[in-house]
Order: sequence, then structure tokens, then C-alpha cells
Amino acid sequence: MNDWFENVFEIHLNAKVSHDDEFRAYYTTQKDPNFSENQVVRTKIFGFEEEQTIIYKLPKGDYPINLRFDFGFNTDQKSIQISFIKFRYSQMQIVVYGAELADYFDLMQGHVVFNKAYNQLDFIQSENYFPIIYANGDLKERILKL
Repeated sequence: MNDWFENVFEIHLNAKVSHDDEFRAYYTTQKDPNFSENQVVRTKIFGFEEEQTIIYKLPKGDYPINLRFDFGFNTDQKSIQISFIKFRYSQMQIVVYGAELADYFDLMQGHVVFNKAYNQLDFIQSENYFPIIYANGDLKERILKL
């Protein structure tokens, strides 16, 4: 059966990613925002100059209360351009467009900045290179209504 009709929470990230990489979506199913390796979806990304859809499928029955994206484990990855992030669950969906990214996500200071002119996350090189964004309260409220 199609996941669209099952209790499977999906996240579709439409973005331009120029280098091979691994992106991760961490989540919690409780109010506690402590993320762990027990609740993470890893996705191998192949660099491509055109926009691609990156799909994260949470295990059946898991519903995220807190959400975090880790981008750019490849230090050659300087930025990603995001068209939209779609959240789908049980025949319902919400979309956060690239221009709205800063309205619905908090950026990890010192590691990533949002370039609104290009709907782009620019990564700041550092020794511990982990560009991370967190769903903020407004996005969490919208997700809980799915």
C-alpha cells in the first residue's frame, strides 16, 4: 500500500546539492528535545547541479514532536539551495518554501546562515563542521496539526 495512506511521516526536501554527501533528519516523538541516534533518518545524497528531491521516511507510527536537519558532512559542500520542504502524514501535508525557511527553522549559530535572496543555506567552515537547522515553535505547531 502507498505510504501516503499509511501512518508514515515523510519529509520531502527539494534542493540543489552540488556534492555527494549525507544528510540526516533527527526527530523525537516526545517533548524532550534531546536528539539521539535512535531516532534519525540518514539519506545518502549524490551531488547534482539540478534540483533533486530528498525523501526522509520515518518508521511507521513515529510522529515527530521535535525535528532537526544536519547538512553538509562533506566539507566541500558550501551551500544548498532549498526550493521547499514538504511534510506529509496520513493524506495531509504542509509546505515550507525556501523563502520562508528562516520563519520556521532556527539556524545553528556559527555554522550556517540563510541567504534569503537565493533561498540558500550557506555553510560556515569550522573544525566541527555540522550545519544544523531546528524546527521552531511555529513549524512544530503546523506539524502537530497534520
